Amino acid sequence: MKPRLIITKIILISLSFSVCFSNEHKEKKYTGLWPYNPNKDTIVNPGFNDCPKAMGCECSTNNDCPKNATCEELFRGNFCIPSIGAKIPRLKAFDQHGELFDLYDLAYQDKPIIIEISTPWPRSSNSLAAWRSYINENIRNEKWWRDKFDIARDILDNDGVYWVQIMHLNENKNPIEAKDINSWVEKYPHDKIIVLSDPEANMKQWIRPTGYPCLILLEENMRVKIHALRGVEEAFDGLFDYYNIEY
Repeated sequence: MKPRLIITKIILISLSFSVCFSNEHKEKKYTGLWPYNPNKDTIVNPGFNDCPKAMGCECSTNNDCPKNATCEELFRGNFCIPSIGAKIPRLKAFDQHGELFDLYDLAYQDKPIIIEISTPWPRSSNSLAAWRSYINENIRNEKWWRDKFDIARDILDNDGVYWVQIMHLNENKNPIEAKDINSWVEKYPHDKIIVLSDPEANMKQWIRPTGYPCLILLEENMRVKIHALRGVEEAFDGLFDYYNIEY
């Protein structure tokens, strides 16, 4: 076994023990046993806000964008994109158990947070979900696959990261409904993934992905550590950096 993989295993074993201990002291109020933060109302919520001066809105210069945003050229024009350190808004959305989940319940729970924006029709979204749930390893045939990604799955399995998948459209490209979320979770079950419906596409608008899946990484204070426009590698690299894992 390579030295770096030995180090990774040691980190994951240590992580597993520390998480088991800390979870004994964390309050749970959701069917999915997601964490609950009784102090979340004290966290300042920047909100999604409306155009013309909000995240995801069209822009010409940085002056057209809100604080902690830059005006970036994307495929269909220039848009305000969150910068590193931007605080994510307080999304409240229904999860796969039909319960209203508050994103700020994940704040200050001693671990980073992956936010995944995806839709059910791209092959890459399905490959990622199938790999994550150990259904198949077809993802390894994708040209963007890297062997180091397996470390991210190990971190997820050992409770080292919260992973929130947010979907705004269904397979017919209509606004997502509860039945669509249920179908997705039945196809790709995973008891550590929080799957949320966002039919108004608030989070998609805020992050402004150019492809699916799109993963970003948050610090426990709900501020952006890694922003990306598409793909998984940048968020995974940020996760490895968080745990000082070399690959």
